[in-house]
Amino acid sequence: MRVLFLLEFKNQMLKNGVPPIMSCFDSNKTTAVGENFIEKQRLRLKTLIESTELITIIGISLREHDVHLWNSLRNTNAKLMYCGRNGSVRFIEWHDKYRKNKPYLIFGGYFSDHFSDICDTTHRFINRKLLVMR
Repeated sequence: MRVLFLLEFKNQMLKNGVPPIMSCFDSNKTTAVGENFIEKQRLRLKTLIESTELITIIGISLREHDVHLWNSLRNTNAKLMYCGRNGSVRFIEWHDKYRKNKPYLIFGGYFSDHFSDICDTTHRFINRKLLVMR
């Protein structure tokens, strides 16, 4: 086992340019550490996405090469709510392409500007589901 000191770690990050994080914006990046853990997390995410009825997406740029996320969102029957300042148009294009007849709602702008609206919409959705169940 090799211990990296802070300066050496910093130099390695500057040299390699790929930080040791779970996911990175680089579509060609492979999982260098904890591959089994990451795969289990992706499978759990897929299961959760495909088994719920309402999903709120906040501040996530739509990058179709992130298939672990967007393929599951494409296949779910859940209503999607999207909140993002810059990604609303791209989200609508993606939704029209892959989820044409499935419901969605857009909150264009910052999360802080729409927090109450998102909470109210979620509350109404849950209450409607509870009324149907009675």
